[in-house]
Amino acid sequence: MNGSHSVILSTGAAVSGYELFYLAVAGLCLLTALHYLRRMAVPVGPLVRAVAAAAMVALTIGGALVLLLAIAIGGN
Repeated sequence: MNGSHSVILSTGAAVSGYELFYLAVAGLCLLTALHYLRRMAVPVGPLVRAVAAAAMVALTIGGALVLLLAIAIGGN
C-alpha cells in the first residue's frame, strides 16, 4: 500500500479507499445491468413461452405419430 487508509477484508487482504470505491461502483453497475436485464426480458417472456408451447406441440404430435406408426407396422 502507498500509506493510504485501508480496510482489512475477512480474507486478510487489505483494500484501499480507491479499491473500495471501484468495488462499490462495479456493484452499482451490476445492479443496474440486472435491473435493465429484467426489463428487457419482460417482452421476451411471452415469445419464449410461445416457442416452448410450439415445441411441446411438435414433440407430442411427433410422439403420437411414431406410436401410431409402430402400431401400424407391428399389428398384422
